[in-house]
Amino acid sequence: MSWTWFLNELKNAIGSSKDCMIISDRHLGIKVAMEKVYPNVPHGYCVFHMAQNIKKDYKRKDVSLLFKQAWKAYRKSEFKETMLEMLEMMKVNKVAFEELMNVGPERWSRAYSHVRRYRLMTSSIASR
Repeated sequence: MSWTWFLNELKNAIGSSKDCMIISDRHLGIKVAMEKVYPNVPHGYCVFHMAQNIKKDYKRKDVSLLFKQAWKAYRKSEFKETMLEMLEMMKVNKVAFEELMNVGPERWSRAYSHVRRYRLMTSSIASR
């Protein structure tokens, strides 16, 4: 299945809105298709999938809990405080922290989102 085809069909069906954000996992094909079909629509990442990857890759429940606290934060000050706590925990291995920051907090956090995310933080209906 072509993600470009799918997103074109979606765009034909619903159009695009300045208040819209499309949330997906971090699949490269989706990212490339988003840049082609919806270049002006923010593309967010599903926090459910990101949290699962953190649990699996880093085997740190404390880091996973801090990630959840960070993405739920409404204020940038709250977000920064939580991320600093995560960085402190990860002094020996900063990979998880650096990966989250390199992805871009605007893609997964409420505080830095370019549109209002409210509760819509995941693409997985089962995790709601």
